[in-house]
Amino acid sequence: GKAFRNEIAPRSGLIRQREFTQAEIEYFVHPQKKAHPKFAAVGSLQLELLPSPQQLAAQPAVRMSLAEAVAAGTVANETLGFFIGRTYQFLVRAGCKAEHIRFRQHLPDEMAHYACDCWDAEIEMSLGWVECVGIADRSAYDLTVHAKATNTPLIAEEPFEVPVKVERYGLSKKAAAALGKSFKKDAKRVAGKLDEMSAEELKALKATAEAEGKASLTVSDCGGSDTFEIANELLVFEATSGIARQPRGQPRGQPRPAPGPRPPRACGVAQLPPPSRQATTTIMHVEKYTPNVIEPSFGIDRILTAIYEHTYSVRAKEGDAPEEPPPKKGDKKDSTADAKPGVLAFPPEVAPYKCVVLPLDMRIVRECEYAGMRDALRATLSEQGLQYKVDESGASIGKRYARSDELGIPFAITIDEDCLKQFKADAASATATLRERDSTRQVRLPLSTIAQTVAQLCSASSLTWDELDADFAGTGADPKVAYLKQMGVEEALSAAVTALAKEKPADPMKWLSARFAAL
Repeated sequence: GKAFRNEIAPRSGLIRQREFTQAEIEYFVHPQKKAHPKFAAVGSLQLELLPSPQQLAAQPAVRMSLAEAVAAGTVANETLGFFIGRTYQFLVRAGCKAEHIRFRQHLPDEMAHYACDCWDAEIEMSLGWVECVGIADRSAYDLTVHAKATNTPLIAEEPFEVPVKVERYGLSKKAAAALGKSFKKDAKRVAGKLDEMSAEELKALKATAEAEGKASLTVSDCGGSDTFEIANELLVFEATSGIARQPRGQPRGQPRPAPGPRPPRACGVAQLPPPSRQATTTIMHVEKYTPNVIEPSFGIDRILTAIYEHTYSVRAKEGDAPEEPPPKKGDKKDSTADAKPGVLAFPPEVAPYKCVVLPLDMRIVRECEYAGMRDALRATLSEQGLQYKVDESGASIGKRYARSDELGIPFAITIDEDCLKQFKADAASATATLRERDSTRQVRLPLSTIAQTVAQLCSASSLTWDELDADFAGTGADPKVAYLKQMGVEEALSAAVTALAKEKPADPMKWLSARFAAL
């Protein structure tokens, strides 16, 4: 959707705008379970990574697989690595060149205080390396802030396979009141941090306070990251009872598992029990936690700019001469004569128009059978869900090919005289020429199946143009030329002409006659 930013100086086309298009994924994970079941599918990808240590040491990017990066701790976890890999695959599939994509890790001074790890997908363009996608492990910051603002618990529940016993400790009421007097506005932050700590962590904190008279506690939340000194007399804990919950998915009417003997109610303030004393425990059937979020954020306008730059090229004309010196002052120069055709090499899967229908020339258009053939072809293209254009202008076929190449149309269907003759004799046997934009190669296919073939080439199907060209090699050429090639005449003529140019005889025709007579 649309996003807005107070950009002081919009510039660089679609790169820096006040209003731009953004797409995001919010993927929630367990804080301690960030392995991804599909990570193996992208783990072998070799990517250009620019970790934070490399940047601080002014070293170039390193090339490694995602599996190696996660194992080495360069990328924090598998889920973050999975989305890095999928982002790379998306950018390449959309038309960005793989050699101009890298992933840069945020430096310590630019990474958000709540983020576990953050990487930017940067694409090299004419403006240099431009950040186009951000992939961040934002921990539990978002849900924690929303829960605090709305006073609504945003937590997830996950049933334990086997009920577990959990020690429950918390601040006594008197200690909580004393914290309020000591820390005032920060008391809620300190008490909240203590509530999140496990029994083992509270024991360690209490032991430090007893040994040193105070203990340090670091609180990182939406209010920032601060360290507080807590006096030993304020760290007074008591055992608190918990409630065993019904496991999720258990049928109604089924008896709950026996929770065991109920612990006695705590009277007054109970000091933290020594290790030799059995601690009060609670049987837990359901785990509650605040999910962490992995957030890939895509700048659509910047990605589109990269696709335009990476797919555009100028096709050299056949027989181009070396560049001439600039004309002298006063000389007139025809700018249209020197214009070279541009090509937008959009991948067929993302090209707005998939094909263009072209009659070979206006004589084809004037044939009475052409209209019916064209309408039937348009119907089959629509049935396949393909966007297409029809160009029946009087321009030459070469100029119309160039027009479609500039629009990024990957395929062109050409209807010629042979196609009309075949259609008149038997509509089912009619064939047409299919031209591919990037290689300009052509194959001849049955008119009845050509729309289905284009649909396969423009989808996630495994069919590629090279495979199709290999299966129908030579079918897109003129029938006479195809015959000469099939019989080996083309190769013999080419060799004879080459030898003729080398020998330079006085009578070339006589020389050629003698050469062919000797075959």
